Amino acid sequence: MEYTIKEYMTSDQLLALHAQGYTSFILPMELYNKTFSAHDADTISLKGETDKRASGSFRFTGIDAPELHQKNSLTGEPIGKIALGKFNEIVSDAQYLKIEVNGVDNKGKRLMGTVYDDKGQDINLLLLKTKLHGQLDVFCLVLELG
Repeated sequence: MEYTIKEYMTSDQLLALHAQGYTSFILPMELYNKTFSAHDADTISLKGETDKRASGSFRFTGIDAPELHQKNSLTGEPIGKIALGKFNEIVSDAQYLKIEVNGVDNKGKRLMGTVYDDKGQDINLLLLKTKLHGQLDVFCLVLELG
Protein backbone atom coordinates (compact mmCIF):
# COMPACT_ATOMS: atom_id res chain seq x y z
CA MET A 1 0.00 0.00 0.00
CA GLU A 2 1.05 3.58 -0.64
CA TYR A 3 0.82 6.53 1.76
CA THR A 4 1.18 10.19 0.72
CA ILE A 5 2.83 12.30 3.39
CA LYS A 6 1.21 15.71 3.68
CA GLU A 7 2.40 16.80 7.12
CA TYR A 8 5.03 16.23 9.74
CA MET A 9 5.16 12.74 11.24
CA THR A 10 7.26 11.17 13.97
CA SER A 11 9.34 8.04 13.58
CA ASP A 12 6.79 6.14 15.68
CA GLN A 13 3.98 7.22 13.34
CA LEU A 14 5.94 6.11 10.26
CA LEU A 15 6.81 2.77 11.86
CA ALA A 16 3.14 2.25 12.80
CA LEU A 17 2.04 2.91 9.20
CA HIS A 18 4.64 0.43 7.99
CA ALA A 19 3.36 -2.15 10.50
CA GLN A 20 -0.14 -1.60 9.05
CA GLY A 21 1.13 -2.65 5.62
CA TYR A 22 2.23 0.61 4.00
CA THR A 23 5.36 -0.18 1.99
CA SER A 24 5.64 2.98 -0.13
CA PHE A 25 5.59 6.61 0.90
CA ILE A 26 5.04 9.51 -1.49
CA LEU A 27 6.67 12.86 -0.72
CA PRO A 28 5.28 15.66 -2.94
CA MET A 29 8.10 18.01 -3.93
CA GLU A 30 5.96 21.11 -3.25
CA LEU A 31 6.52 20.19 0.42
CA TYR A 32 10.32 19.99 0.04
CA ASN A 33 12.03 22.24 2.59
CA LYS A 34 8.66 22.72 4.30
CA THR A 35 7.37 19.38 5.62
CA PHE A 36 10.42 17.33 4.65
CA SER A 37 13.99 17.88 3.55
CA ALA A 38 17.18 16.00 2.95
CA HIS A 39 19.08 15.88 6.23
CA ASP A 40 22.16 14.91 4.26
CA ALA A 41 22.50 13.05 0.98
CA ASP A 42 21.32 9.68 2.36
CA THR A 43 18.53 10.65 4.79
CA ILE A 44 15.21 12.41 4.31
CA SER A 45 13.75 13.92 7.48
CA LEU A 46 10.22 15.05 8.18
CA LYS A 47 10.41 18.40 9.89
CA GLY A 48 9.07 18.70 13.38
CA GLU A 49 8.16 22.02 14.85
CA THR A 50 9.23 21.23 18.41
CA ASP A 51 11.19 18.09 19.25
CA LYS A 52 13.67 17.46 16.42
CA ARG A 53 14.63 14.10 17.93
CA ALA A 54 11.12 12.79 17.31
CA SER A 55 11.16 13.75 13.63
CA GLY A 56 10.45 10.87 11.31
CA SER A 57 13.07 10.01 8.76
CA PHE A 58 13.90 7.64 5.94
CA ARG A 59 17.41 6.26 5.46
CA PHE A 60 18.45 5.34 1.91
CA THR A 61 19.16 1.61 1.70
CA GLY A 62 22.62 0.55 0.59
CA ILE A 63 24.23 3.99 0.44
CA ASP A 64 26.36 6.02 2.79
CA ALA A 65 26.98 9.69 2.12
CA PRO A 66 29.14 12.15 4.06
CA GLU A 67 27.50 13.90 6.98
CA LEU A 68 26.49 17.48 6.26
CA HIS A 69 29.33 18.97 8.36
CA GLN A 70 31.98 16.57 6.99
CA LYS A 71 34.99 17.93 5.11
CA ASN A 72 37.67 16.31 2.99
CA SER A 73 40.52 15.67 5.43
CA LEU A 74 43.17 16.59 2.84
CA THR A 75 41.64 19.63 1.12
CA GLY A 76 39.09 20.89 3.61
CA GLU A 77 36.45 20.83 0.88
CA PRO A 78 32.94 20.59 2.40
CA ILE A 79 32.06 17.20 0.89
CA GLY A 80 28.91 16.82 3.00
CA LYS A 81 27.44 20.03 1.61
CA ILE A 82 28.58 19.14 -1.90
CA ALA A 83 26.94 15.70 -1.65
CA LEU A 84 23.69 17.25 -0.43
CA GLY A 85 23.86 19.70 -3.33
CA LYS A 86 24.21 16.79 -5.74
CA PHE A 87 21.12 15.10 -4.23
CA ASN A 88 19.18 18.36 -4.58
CA GLU A 89 20.33 18.68 -8.19
CA ILE A 90 19.22 15.13 -9.03
CA VAL A 91 15.72 15.62 -7.57
CA SER A 92 15.21 19.26 -8.62
CA ASP A 93 12.83 18.49 -11.51
CA ALA A 94 10.84 15.78 -9.73
CA GLN A 95 7.14 16.23 -8.95
CA TYR A 96 7.43 13.80 -6.04
CA LEU A 97 9.74 11.27 -4.43
CA LYS A 98 8.62 7.74 -3.71
CA ILE A 99 10.31 5.71 -1.00
CA GLU A 100 9.86 1.96 -1.29
CA VAL A 101 10.53 0.64 2.19
CA ASN A 102 12.59 -2.51 2.47
CA GLY A 103 13.43 -2.56 6.16
CA VAL A 104 14.06 -0.81 9.43
CA ASP A 105 17.49 0.33 10.60
CA ASN A 106 19.41 -1.67 13.21
CA LYS A 107 18.16 0.57 16.02
CA GLY A 108 14.52 0.04 15.00
CA LYS A 109 13.95 3.80 14.72
CA ARG A 110 14.00 4.61 10.99
CA LEU A 111 12.47 3.11 7.89
CA MET A 112 14.96 2.26 5.18
CA GLY A 113 14.23 2.19 1.49
CA THR A 114 15.01 2.95 -2.10
CA VAL A 115 14.09 6.42 -3.31
CA TYR A 116 12.61 6.97 -6.76
CA ASP A 117 11.54 10.13 -8.53
CA ASP A 118 8.29 10.50 -10.47
CA LYS A 119 10.04 9.22 -13.62
CA GLY A 120 11.01 5.98 -11.88
CA GLN A 121 14.70 6.82 -11.61
CA ASP A 122 16.45 5.07 -8.72
CA ILE A 123 17.93 8.01 -6.76
CA ASN A 124 20.04 5.69 -4.59
CA LEU A 125 21.72 4.28 -7.72
CA LEU A 126 22.18 7.72 -9.30
CA LEU A 127 23.96 8.91 -6.16
CA LEU A 128 26.23 5.86 -6.18
CA LYS A 129 27.21 6.61 -9.78
CA THR A 130 28.09 10.20 -8.91
CA LYS A 131 31.66 11.46 -8.83
CA LEU A 132 32.17 14.96 -7.53
CA HIS A 133 34.80 17.25 -8.99
CA GLY A 134 36.82 14.31 -10.35
CA GLN A 135 37.62 13.14 -6.84
CA LEU A 136 37.12 9.79 -5.26
CA ASP A 137 33.54 8.73 -4.84
CA VAL A 138 31.98 10.43 -1.82
CA PHE A 139 29.05 8.02 -1.89
CA CYS A 140 29.75 4.43 -1.04
CA LEU A 141 27.80 1.21 -1.20
CA VAL A 142 26.88 -0.27 2.14
CA LEU A 143 26.09 -3.94 2.37
CA GLU A 144 23.24 -4.50 4.76
CA LEU A 145 23.86 -7.66 6.73
CA GLY A 146 20.79 -8.92 8.45
